[in-house]
Parts: sequence; structure tokens; C-alpha cells
Amino acid sequence: MSHSVRLSTIALAMAVAAPVCAETADELRQQLEAQKALNAQLRQRVAALESQLAGAQPQPALRAPESRAPVIEPDSPEATTAIEEALVSRGLILLPSGAFRVTPRFTWVHSGSDNYRDRSDSYIGSLGGQAGLPWGMAFSASIPYTHRNTSIGSNSGVGDLVLELAKKLNNETQHLPSFVAALSYSHDNGDDAFEPVPISYGFRSVAGSLSALKRLDPVALYGGLAYSHAYSKHVRADNLLGERPFSGRIAPGDSWAYRLGASLAATPDISLDASLSEAFIEGADIHSSATGKRTLSRATIASLNLGATFMLSRDLALQLSASAGATDDSPDYSFSVALPYRF
Repeated sequence: MSHSVRLSTIALAMAVAAPVCAETADELRQQLEAQKALNAQLRQRVAALESQLAGAQPQPALRAPESRAPVIEPDSPEATTAIEEALVSRGLILLPSGAFRVTPRFTWVHSGSDNYRDRSDSYIGSLGGQAGLPWGMAFSASIPYTHRNTSIGSNSGVGDLVLELAKKLNNETQHLPSFVAALSYSHDNGDDAFEPVPISYGFRSVAGSLSALKRLDPVALYGGLAYSHAYSKHVRADNLLGERPFSGRIAPGDSWAYRLGASLAATPDISLDASLSEAFIEGADIHSSATGKRTLSRATIASLNLGATFMLSRDLALQLSASAGATDDSPDYSFSVALPYRF
């Protein structure tokens, strides 16, 4: 969706306060677009945080639905079910030790409309890898490649590398859900983080999450909490926050998010999923050599998510998902397709 009124107001105020005043409508527009670029980076951080909640990692497997109460799952299942693959993708169960999983994914994210100058379409191809480790642990890594079209131009490049380590804390019982804790690190290796059309987030960050899963066959209920902290850095850019050139230190605000959802095992080869996710981002602190310190407004990003998983073979699945934004700070909608392969 388009930016909220409060973000636009703050962006305008910052543009007026900049040392290089906007004497023409075009200059004012360029300054506002620079602010929108930084807000887009915050959205990318939320996407990474929601990935932490959604999970990009594995855990011991889920058997096909049964009518009796859930029991502790075996470490080495004889077959893979659709709901198992769905829960693995969300980090709710982990791959067994010695198992591997590769997931190519394509995502389209749309924000704004033809009537808004902040219209944006992002086409993201990513490759993720997961490995089951001893002691109920799993490791995952992923890296995206993004092509982005906006009202002020387009850009393409490699995004930030994300590494994650997850640990299963307990087995599910009849009355107690299973818990998985995860710690992730996002590097600042991506391209063009501070260009008018940014591709990557541009800041190193760490995130921690805790997810819970309770199965009531044929339904699996889940939820999770995540917290993320990004490290400040000195930034030089040709045009950012209304300053040309910009030079200063940016400290992104910390953020936390939650996710609630349910997965249904329609058949052993088909599962359906619905969830709600929401993230709260503190305002970034800007320490500019030209204008001093200022703080951007907070942002809230929420989405309603629907998904389906289909087993194409014993080891290959097709996953489809769609999301709709529920706040002014959120993208309007997104669609994703993935082909996780286990070996």
C-alpha cells in the first residue's frame, strides 16, 4: 500500500529542513522520493523479519494426519507429506540430521497503484538451502536477486545473505506444543542499498525468534514471536533524505513481529494454510553532518496470508502463497511460488 500520511508529512518536513532547499517542484519530488527509498529499505527489513517467523529452515518430520491425539514424531519419516513440507518451510519442524533441502523461490511484491507516484513492483528470485544437524538443530542460508520497477526508475541486483541456526527445544505432547528457537544474521553485502531505487537493506542485523506448534489432526496451529536489531553505519549517498550529497550515520530502529496461523492437511499430498503476520518498526535515527539528528516515524506492517502445498513426488513439493497488506505501511499484495526439493 502507499505510505501513511504521517510518513509523508515527516518526509516533507525533512525536505524543507535540508540545506539544499527545494526551489522547484521537481527538486521537492526528488527529495520525497529519496525518503520513500529509505522507507522501502525498512520494508525489506520487515520482509527479512517475517522470513524469520515464516521459517526458512527444517525440523523432524510430521506424519500423515491421524484421528488420535498427537504423539512424538519420529526422527526419520518414511514419507514426506504436504503438511510436513508446509511446516518445515515455516520453521515449525526441522529436518532430521543428515537431511538436506534446496528451495528455489520466486516472489512478486506490488505497492501503490497507477494513481500514486510511489508505485513499486519487485520481482525477487531467491535460492535457499537447509541442512538437518545433530542434537535437534538445523542450519539454513538464502540469498535473493531482485529486479525492481518504481515510478522514478528501475534497478536490479543481489540482495543480502541471510544465515540461520535453529534448535528444537522440546517434543510435542498431548497438552504441550513443541517449540523451536532460531537465531539469524543478515549481512550487508547486497547491491545499491542507498540508491534512489534500493535493492538491498544495507545494514547488518541479527534476529531471534521463538515458534510454537500444536497439532490437532488434521489441523496444525502455530504462532511465533521475533525480534530484530540492525547495526548503525556511516552512509554516503548522492541523494538521500533530501540531501545531495548525503553524509551521516543511520541507525535503523529495532523491530519485533508476531505470526499466528493454521495449516490443514486436506490429503496427504495437499495442505492449506492461513495466517496473520504483523511487524512493528521503531523510527530510524539519522545523524547527518549537514542537518544534525532527526528520527523517522514508526511503521507498522501487517498482512493476511494464504497458501497451499502440493506434493509432486516423494521429495519435490510445489508451494503457492499470496498476501494482502492490512496497513498503510504494507505492500498492497504479493504472490510467491516455491519448489522445495529434499534429498
